[in-house]
Parts: sequence; structure tokens; C-alpha cells
Amino acid sequence: MSKFYDKLLFLLALIAFGACTAYAATEYLKGKGKTQKNNTGVRTSNEKPYEAVALPDTVQSWVPWSSPEYLGEDDDQWTYDLFTSAGVQWSRAEGAYQSVGTEPEPEVPFGLRLVSITRPVYELMLTGECPYRIKTATGFKDVSAPIITDVRTKQSHTIPEGYAQKSRDLDIVVKSYRSILDPKTGMRQSEVVIQDNKRKFTVTLPLGKVHEFKEQTEVVVALSSPRRSESHTWRKIGESWKVEGVGEYVLRGVNFEEKTITVEKNYEKTLKKKTVQKEQTETLSVSDSSDAKPGVGGGRTATAATNATNAIATSQPTTH
Repeated sequence: MSKFYDKLLFLLALIAFGACTAYAATEYLKGKGKTQKNNTGVRTSNEKPYEAVALPDTVQSWVPWSSPEYLGEDDDQWTYDLFTSAGVQWSRAEGAYQSVGTEPEPEVPFGLRLVSITRPVYELMLTGECPYRIKTATGFKDVSAPIITDVRTKQSHTIPEGYAQKSRDLDIVVKSYRSILDPKTGMRQSEVVIQDNKRKFTVTLPLGKVHEFKEQTEVVVALSSPRRSESHTWRKIGESWKVEGVGEYVLRGVNFEEKTITVEKNYEKTLKKKTVQKEQTETLSVSDSSDAKPGVGGGRTATAATNATNAIATSQPTTH
């Protein structure tokens, strides 16, 4: 009985072995009709035989990584580029490595424009003269007194030589006044010397001309964004202006002749979840439309007799 079972198991083993051999032979013959090896040992498809590719005359210093190539469903094979180095470069702007060819992020706009560069001017101007009667020890005397106008308030004061004018906004003394009529032109040439006790300096004012402080400069700048109208005035190199949401602007240089300034901008930028300090420096030039002095006189003269009176001065003379 045991011999019968031994023969049966042996028969079943032979049948299983034959079936496996037949399946393997079928699969081998099916694959042989689709793929083969060429004489270089590179596995290729019969439908797309291997073809030599000519090398270009100029080889790129970098080659971008290509996507894996799928050879087909029957082969279920992928090819991967494992030996071409990645094309990367250091981005100074971003502070990190990036793939070659990556478009850089747009630069942050500087956000500032130059409105004007001017010399500050003295607020008082000699605008004319008029007859003035003063009281002396022997009686009254008629003199020519200068008319001094505040170009900010348009208020005029007639102050004879040697007299003072003092108020909340004004504290001056007319030290001297000279007026000469040119016979050839018929034009009057006048000038007044004023001692300004508030500013603590003495200045000579010609008729109809403003006095510029040539050792000083006023720089007016404004934000270039149409949605914001803030402006600022700088008077010294090194002064700064902090603008919320934009950064800090620092005046680094002024060229009065060429109407240009050099400005440094410091701001923060987030790179890869890290905040870093950034810096930009630009030279700004003033436009023709804004290259005009503020309305502080502008060299225009007032009518000599405007607001003038012949009344006796109420101010007291400083000297007799």
C-alpha cells in the first residue's frame, strides 16, 4: 500500500515540474521576440533601436536633472540619471543654493523719490522803503525807512535805522540802511543790515533778494507708492527716516549742483522662515517738475509802499 502512495506522489511531482518548465519556456519565447541585447551590451527595444547621438560642439558646464525614463509596460523598467551633477549655484540675494536657471525673486522696490534740494532762506526780505517821521531831541525828522517783510506771513514792518522791532515771532534791530538812486538806470539800489537776536547773527539784505544759507541744505523726499503720501525733510548727512512697513532710509550724500542724493535703505526680509537684514543703496535725482524752491519769497519783491504808514514809530531806538 505504501508503494502505491510513493508512486502517486512521484507522478504528481513530475506533472508539477513539467508545468513549470512549460510556463518558463513560454515566457522566455515571448520576451525574446520583444527585447534583445545589442553588441554594446545596452538593452534596447526592437521598436526603438539604439542610435548613436553626436556630441555638441559646446558642452554646457551644467546639465539639469532629467525625469526618469519609462521603458514600457512589458519591461517594467525605469532608467535613472545617477551620474550627472546637479546644476546649482549660490544666490547672494536669497542667501541659499538654488538650481541653475531658477528665476530670481523680484527686487524689493526702493520706494523713495526725491522731491527737492534747496538751500534754506532767511524769512525776512527788504521789499522797499517809505518816508518815516521820527522824534528827536529838537523835534521831528523825516527819514527814509526800510520796509522789511516776513515772507512766511507776508507781514511788513517799517523800521528806521537804529530802531528795533520785537514781538513774539520777531526780535530784530536795523543796524544800518543805505539807499542810492542810480542816475543812469533810474533804479534804486538799497540794502539793510539786520541784527537778528533770535537767530543770533547779523545779515545784509539787498533790495528784493532773499538770503540763502549756503552752508545748509534741505532735502525733501517722499514715498513713491501712490497709496502713501508721507514725506520727510533731511538737513544733515546721516539723518534717518523710519517708515513703518517699508524700512529705514538714511541720507548718505548730497550733490547740490547735480541735484542728486545718495540714500541707504535698511529693511528686513524673510528667507526660508528666517528673518535677515537687507540693505539697498541708490542715487536719486530730482525731477524738473519738483526742482523749485518752496514759496518763501522766491526773489519776488513787494510794493514799496505796501502797508507803510507815516506814523511816528512806537518802537524805541536802541541808540541815539
